[in-house]
Formats: sequence, C-alpha cells, structure tokens
Amino acid sequence: MARRGRWGRVQPGEDDRGSSRADGDAGGGGKVKVSWAAASYSEGGAIAAYTVRRHPAAGGVGTIRAGCNNTISALTCTENNVPTGAWVYAVTAVAGKWAGTESARGATILVP
Repeated sequence: MARRGRWGRVQPGEDDRGSSRADGDAGGGGKVKVSWAAASYSEGGAIAAYTVRRHPAAGGVGTIRAGCNNTISALTCTENNVPTGAWVYAVTAVAGKWAGTESARGATILVP
C-alpha cells in the first residue's frame, strides 16, 4: 500500500524507500561518485531531493562528507576525502519535512 504524506502518495517498493540502490565509483584521490535512480509519486512526478549516507561495508553507523552532504537535488554527487576502506552508499528521498526510508545499500566500494 502506498503511503500518503504532505506531498502525495509514494509508490510502494523502490519508490517507497526513496529510490533504487545507490552505486558508487571510486575515482581515486579519496573521491567517490555516487548515483541513483529517481523516485516518483504514484500521482506522477519525480521526487526532486535526496540525502546520501555512506556506511562501512561491514556494518555500522553511516556518515557523509563534503560533496554529498546536505540535500542533493540531482541524481549523482561526488563525496570528497573519503577515508581508506570498504564502503556502501544509500539514499533517501526527501520532500519538505517528509523523508522516505533509506534505499538498499549499493555494491561495496573500495577506497585505497
């Protein structure tokens, strides 16, 4: 069943979580480019804003650094100064004070 919020109904499944999983690409120099598919309302129209989180691949609390912090109004961002390690990313669709649930976590990204 679709949820109803201030901004209308959100499709169940992927759109109910906010978007499909976030995938990343470590481009070197501690930078990771993250991208995801758009979420949409059941009445039509794309959700235009997202928050991004980086989690340790082994599990644990997520964080994010400059480049992907705050609210993102695109379907991609590049996080800067990512520490060495194995990471996964997830996104959450947001609209005003409403926030969907976090997406599935993407594939593991290794940052040397």
